[in-house]
Amino acid sequence: MIADVDNILSLPAGRELDALVAEEVMGLSPISRNWPCGYTPDVGDYEAALDQDKPYPWHRDRGPIYQDRNGYARAVEFYSTSIAAAWEVVEKLLLDYPSFRVSARISGQSSGQRKHLWIAGEDDDRSDWCVTADTATLAIVRAALKAVGYGVGP
Repeated sequence: MIADVDNILSLPAGRELDALVAEEVMGLSPISRNWPCGYTPDVGDYEAALDQDKPYPWHRDRGPIYQDRNGYARAVEFYSTSIAAAWEVVEKLLLDYPSFRVSARISGQSSGQRKHLWIAGEDDDRSDWCVTADTATLAIVRAALKAVGYGVGP
């Protein structure tokens, strides 16, 4: 478990971060963080195996899953690496926190380009903060965790 905001801001993109965003921001309840998952050969969708003990041959990965409304196991989206999934996080934040503003800027530094994402609330004492990351997707999910107050206080 991540102890504080500084640790959130250094967490690398990956399935553990995706599971954390699914739970803390998207309101999903991961039921496993090590379930067989993979891309289906027919359409290429990323899916969770129906049975942990009897995965299909294409379920080569292990990752976080949640149970949908119908009781089926679903793979957690790739929030920290897919811009489409990360944008779902932005839309969820804007829905849940209508006073938040979202803007992204890219600024050059001597070591290269870094993408910045700001999520700020008009009525929130965190209105001046920003999150910086090497990718827009990583900036979005880190900022989302910070925006919902994950890792802040008891």
